[in-house]
Amino acid sequence: MREHDGCAPHEIFVGNTRRSGGHVAFLIGKGIKTLRLGKTAYDINGNALSDAEGFAPVFIHRSESDLHNAIMMELTFGPHWRRG
Repeated sequence: MREHDGCAPHEIFVGNTRRSGGHVAFLIGKGIKTLRLGKTAYDINGNALSDAEGFAPVFIHRSESDLHNAIMMELTFGPHWRRG
């Protein structure tokens, strides 16, 4: 993925979220401490989303990438996704 223009060198862009939604609180509640919302969200083609659409880019520190991945895998596949 190309770099997000609002991403600091020590951060990674993990997606867009609604500014008014509960996803930020959910991630913080799961232990993500470095989460930060940026200014401009972009669609899959790189076009800026309007402020009226209510989305913001989400950035976290690189050190929390494994935790974020585990949270998203559990959210997607359920609590037993690590079975193997």
